[in-house]
Amino acid sequence: MAYRKPNDLDSFIQLMPKADMRVKAQLAEDLVTFLSDDTNSIVCMDMGMLVDGLMPWLTGSHYKIAQKSLEAFTEIIKRLGPDFNAYTATVLPHVIDRLGDSKDTLSVRNYIQSICVLLGDPTVSVRDTAIQSLVEIYKHVGDRLRPDLRRMDDLPASKLAILEQKFDQIKSEGLLLKSAMLLPQSQINNNNGHDEGIIRELAIGLQNN
Repeated sequence: MAYRKPNDLDSFIQLMPKADMRVKAQLAEDLVTFLSDDTNSIVCMDMGMLVDGLMPWLTGSHYKIAQKSLEAFTEIIKRLGPDFNAYTATVLPHVIDRLGDSKDTLSVRNYIQSICVLLGDPTVSVRDTAIQSLVEIYKHVGDRLRPDLRRMDDLPASKLAILEQKFDQIKSEGLLLKSAMLLPQSQINNNNGHDEGIIRELAIGLQNN
């Protein structure tokens, strides 16, 4: 049967487990477009089913579909805000696993920028979550993270000092992962200036783990 672009989330959810690889790629593209349009309603029968449907895309070997799943999660988080916390324990570990992927197309720059914005959130738990998320990223990427943070004009010096201290502690205690030594520089900074930037605002959820 020919692919027909869904016009609501429930229709996307129904197609996600059934689609073949070719259709899945188009479906993923259309889902991101749908979610990024604030005029489209995200009301559906069960948001958890959408999250569950995205997980195989996120953890699968098809990196373009994995990228689109990360973009979709980014848009879902923007739309749900703190309500996404219920799904973070499921999603975040797999997102962090993608940071160790050897493909240069998986960038963390935009993710880092969004977390740094959350460092100034008025809610203490969100600020603490942002710090913890950056610590988790540091475990995966090591000292390659530090220059990016230092270049961010909107990152207060006091917050940077706290992060540097925590990073030093992680390093001294031998808690860095193997990927921290192996991850290519281009995964942190795309040298041609075109960040694939797809893991953006998943910081807010660790607080309810």
